[in-house]
Amino acid sequence: MVRRYHSRAVRAGCGACYLIKKPHVRPIVRGKAGKKTEFGAKISISDDNGFVEVDRISWDNYNEANDLIERAERYKEERGYYPARICADAIYMTVANKKFCEDHGIRLSGRARKKETAEAEVQSTEQQELFKSDLRKRSVIEGRIGTSKRKYGLDRIMTKLVATSRTVIGMAFFVMNAEKILRFLRLLFAFFVFVYIAITCLFVPERRAALLGAY
Repeated sequence: MVRRYHSRAVRAGCGACYLIKKPHVRPIVRGKAGKKTEFGAKISISDDNGFVEVDRISWDNYNEANDLIERAERYKEERGYYPARICADAIYMTVANKKFCEDHGIRLSGRARKKETAEAEVQSTEQQELFKSDLRKRSVIEGRIGTSKRKYGLDRIMTKLVATSRTVIGMAFFVMNAEKILRFLRLLFAFFVFVYIAITCLFVPERRAALLGAY
């Protein structure tokens, strides 16, 4: 099992007058070009083999690195075992998280934090290839965040209350997971239709004769 962790800020509605009506919303300094400051909830999400789970939704300033151990323990309660690998952001690469994963046989993969980059050990070619593979898998969660903002409206949460905002955020990821299941069912249906047509063509005498005559 592969579990990927990430966290992002979800912007709320814009406009000073609109934000005054939402006292729970605080500014989040992101330092991005064009978006130095965002307003809204801070969410931590994880991707478990293609399905997104919302681990925390909060308007407070919290350190999302503390969510990893709790989420790994919850994963064990649900499945009976720890995940084999966790691909996470650099912020999750803390000493406590690394020790926890090492003690429980979990491979914690992610870029080292800036202050630890210079102290990073020299990796072999196999380790570098494995690290690149983990980075590609972790990039999936980046895509989930972008899709949720572009397609599911998380770039602009217009609800005013904390409870309704939580509902909107939760429903966005629920619909995202539901559409993934729907795509799988479509592929499964197409496969059964293909098998049915193949069996019909091979075992119906008239069609079988027609097929042999064609050759």
